[in-house]
Amino acid sequence: MGCCCSKNKKYHGDDGLENRPPPKNNNNDKRKNNTIRRGKDSLALQQNNPTSLFEITDLSLKGDIMSALEEQSNDSDLLAQYGVILALENKNKEAEIAFRKAVDADSLNSRAWQAYAEFLEKSKNPKKAKEVYGEAYKHAAPKIALDEDDSSLLLSYAMYIQKSGDLDKAEKLYKRIVTSGPQIPEAFGRYGVFLLEVRKDVEKANTYLKQAADINPPSELWCTKYAAFLREHKKNDQQASEYQKRTSLYLFKNDGFNTEFIKVLKITNSHDGLNSFVNHCSVNNNNCRNSFFGLIFTSSNSIKSLESYILESYNNNNDSENDKNEKILDFFNKYLNNKYIYIVGETSSQLFKSCFSIVANDNRIKSESNAINLSQRIKEDYDTNKDKSLQFLYFCGNNRRDELPNYLKENSIQCNEIIVYNSETFDDSLNSIKELYRRIKINKEQNCWCVFFSPSGVEYILDIIGQLSNNIENKKLDYNKETASFWDNIKIVAIGKTTETSLKKNNIRVDIVSPLPNAQSLFNSIKDFIDK
Repeated sequence: MGCCCSKNKKYHGDDGLENRPPPKNNNNDKRKNNTIRRGKDSLALQQNNPTSLFEITDLSLKGDIMSALEEQSNDSDLLAQYGVILALENKNKEAEIAFRKAVDADSLNSRAWQAYAEFLEKSKNPKKAKEVYGEAYKHAAPKIALDEDDSSLLLSYAMYIQKSGDLDKAEKLYKRIVTSGPQIPEAFGRYGVFLLEVRKDVEKANTYLKQAADINPPSELWCTKYAAFLREHKKNDQQASEYQKRTSLYLFKNDGFNTEFIKVLKITNSHDGLNSFVNHCSVNNNNCRNSFFGLIFTSSNSIKSLESYILESYNNNNDSENDKNEKILDFFNKYLNNKYIYIVGETSSQLFKSCFSIVANDNRIKSESNAINLSQRIKEDYDTNKDKSLQFLYFCGNNRRDELPNYLKENSIQCNEIIVYNSETFDDSLNSIKELYRRIKINKEQNCWCVFFSPSGVEYILDIIGQLSNNIENKKLDYNKETASFWDNIKIVAIGKTTETSLKKNNIRVDIVSPLPNAQSLFNSIKDFIDK
């Protein structure tokens, strides 16, 4: 849960908030202004990290791009975007022609070079991809100062070189980007991970991971990764907690809000279910591996726990990036051979790609904004499948919601659940909730917003508020007039439809439902509500 009050506004939120702030808008960059992209809500997820055209080009823009090309047939950006559209439509020959025209039209267009090379990587043409990266490098590398597009290109090249095993060259590229390019979280973060996992240098890794997390506007991904680093390698839970919530705090404080987080849930990994699953697969040989149509993740906690298990199961969490990828690839090939990967939320989808990049094929990953939409997407895909013996493997927590598994069961779709993390109430939150109650109910504090992030958080907080309103302990909430008057004094925000349903089921008015589970979406929703 969280709370916030501004100049005269207030918002309260919890540590689970996922966020990606919007990129800076550079009106002087003609190339970027000429590029046709998705709407602002999608771009907000891209933040100020380097981005590929494959990430920001939308198939629905095909008509606009083709119309623009009729007037500007030699425009490098438009040709590159057209190449991405063709690639997404699996028209690879036409796509390669468009990409070649794009870089020929403007040999200094780093974004077009990057899209061309990434297309070749996705097309599983490593030899040609290496040639194109090398050709692109000749144009970008001589520059004294790199811009964002140059940095994005070289970062993509560095990651490609690292995967191919040329670690020294990869490190030179990383160093070039962080010393000559703009302040980009992804660049500093990737170099920090390289130093940690390849060079085994914890102190240097700390320097660059911290820089990645400290850049404004903050990156949710790298703040989260640095928080995990602090917990694991520095044993500093307090500082880790501060970085975990930094992204959402920045957005609201930068606009004059005072923010406060009340952590109500504690998450711990649980690997017993995974151990049982692996033992079962080992006994049944290939019968287990070939029985899954798809994997399902409805929480980033599931993804983190699975990654932790895979690395721990091989008894070494500090091997080089190549060895780490080999472990992940081996584990997926042995136990998780599947057709699709289904994930709730764009942030969790990006986390999966970061943790399991070696198996994260974009064509296999399917993401929806909530569990209900994801379950419907699963059914649509499964209905086209002739082998109805194939099942789904659902990685979840001990308090998972019923909507998705119930929907699959109602539609005769088999789903095996593996609990990979546990969530329990955080006892220290009791005093914070009491203080919030005192300020709002007794001191009549104005212009407050309370944000609920999960149904389990709703039940816990409403129970405590009910006890305080009735002035008795250990009694389930009785929604009398006293309780209702407390909620009448504040605005209520729900993250997601399931949280909204949980609040309404308990007779709590919901003023706003954030359409996406990230701080940018939440911030925009509250701002729009205030500005009405």
